[in-house]
Amino acid sequence: MAKLTPDIVDALVGRIHLWTGKLSYPLVQEELQKLGVLKISRQALLNNPKIKKAFDKRKKFLKTIGKPDSNETQNFKNKNEELQKKIDELQKIIETYDQKFKRWAVNASNNKLSLDDLEKDSIDNLRR
Repeated sequence: MAKLTPDIVDALVGRIHLWTGKLSYPLVQEELQKLGVLKISRQALLNNPKIKKAFDKRKKFLKTIGKPDSNETQNFKNKNEELQKKIDELQKIIETYDQKFKRWAVNASNNKLSLDDLEKDSIDNLRR
């Protein structure tokens, strides 16, 4: 087992403060290996007040990142429900227009008008 010198502790605390991913003691032990310390037990890390304080503080901070508060979550749910109702309403309108178009196409066909005739800009084509 290697000994934790004040320089190594300070370097490790600095790295913990900048930690961005998952934070666990095995990952901290891997970080220590990058600093040249081959083996430090988890218990030794826990017994060092600077490391423990930095670890706990960063772990708590990392847990709060990305988690919306319950009020924000409720706002998103309300907005989602509102948008879903609007989508349903618009789909009903589209279905209504689709049915109208089909009726108009059949009526136009019965009156000897093709869909091409209906798409022309001239109103004179409709008065045949």
